[in-house]
Amino acid sequence: MANRETFLVLEKVRQQFPQLVRCVATNGLLLAEKARLLSHLGVKTVTVTINAVNPRTASKIYEYIIYDGRKLEGVSAAEVLLRKQFEGVRVAVEEGLTVRVNTVLIPEINLDEAVKVAEKVSRLGASLMNLIPLIPMHKFKSLRSPSCQEIRETREKCERYLPQFRLCKMCRADACGVPGLEKTVSLVQYHL
Repeated sequence: MANRETFLVLEKVRQQFPQLVRCVATNGLLLAEKARLLSHLGVKTVTVTINAVNPRTASKIYEYIIYDGRKLEGVSAAEVLLRKQFEGVRVAVEEGLTVRVNTVLIPEINLDEAVKVAEKVSRLGASLMNLIPLIPMHKFKSLRSPSCQEIRETREKCERYLPQFRLCKMCRADACGVPGLEKTVSLVQYHL
């Protein structure tokens, strides 16, 4: 959402392929500001990745953000990001968008906070939550993935507040098809 090309592409898709269901994934930083435009462009679903409710926890995940032309780091960056994420969920729901929340489970950092994320976004109107196990790489390469039991237990706790998506295949950003369905599209070309 940080560049105008995103919205130009969405407009072109809306014009040329009106039958397609359009969805957008975001970190939520600019969602509140762009939710009305997304709705106008025919976007139906927004997936927001929210990994914490506590700024100290979030600061262990996000090193910095760039917001309003300024680079913010540490807890101050996390405070702004979390405030904007939760505001974005609320505004997107008010604009009629279906909001799904992804939370990456990082056992050493946010395992106990996923339930708090579910509780908060449920109150804001989110429809579905997807818990994604950490794939240890880059900054997190020395950390472990959550065990199947940790994922199962966390989903059960989160489900008290929000339905849980259980068919995640941890797809690449350019994946096509619907997880869990037998027939999927292996390759799709759009001529925009």
